[in-house]
Amino acid sequence: MAQTFSGKGYSAALGLFVAVLALYAAFQSPLFQLQRIDVVGGQRLTEGDVLAWTGLSLGQNLFDLDTTAIERALLDHPLVASASVSRRLPATLRVVVDERQPVAYLSAGGEVWAIDGEAIALFESPTVTLPLPLITLNEQVEPQVGAPVEHPRLHLALAFARGLSLKGLANLSEVHVTGEGIVAYTRDGISISLGSDGEMGEKARVLEGLLDQIQARRLAVAHIDLRHPKSPVFRDKR
Repeated sequence: MAQTFSGKGYSAALGLFVAVLALYAAFQSPLFQLQRIDVVGGQRLTEGDVLAWTGLSLGQNLFDLDTTAIERALLDHPLVASASVSRRLPATLRVVVDERQPVAYLSAGGEVWAIDGEAIALFESPTVTLPLPLITLNEQVEPQVGAPVEHPRLHLALAFARGLSLKGLANLSEVHVTGEGIVAYTRDGISISLGSDGEMGEKARVLEGLLDQIQARRLAVAHIDLRHPKSPVFRDKR
């Protein structure tokens, strides 16, 4: 009986070994070589960007890829706020990203940069191509892709921009930041004093309501003082 049991055990072990080899061979098959990266949620991030940034290359075995490491690498990309990576058999890597969205452009040293609400420099642009305001500063800064732009009052201008709707952003042409405070300008030529303190998000919401009223009533307004948003002051065009 002992010899019979040993023979069965050997046969089972051999069968398991063969099965493992067959499974390994199947996983190493050309069928599972990376052929495509499917980028979901990316407006600017492309398959080529993912390959270049992560060091991946088409033809790698899908099961050899460390999806967690790929996610960590993508989070270092200036355009990516969050990322999730998964395999889609037989030969696709699915990358779901939440991209950082520009809320304004920044003028710096004769260049134009798109920046998000956290002052992260996203990309340099030859010109203002999106319906967003241009932020101008009274001091020189040197933006670097993927890094926050350091300026003592820039965060106030961005807090104001974050409080605006897409329509509100499109209505503004410039937000000028000085040591005395912040002044915004509409595309219709209205200047808005925002000051250098207070809740910028509240000022943004009040401004949108005021601009709607001005447009609806066809008022000839040249300037709005919003330093105290609960009691705004208007100055007519002369």
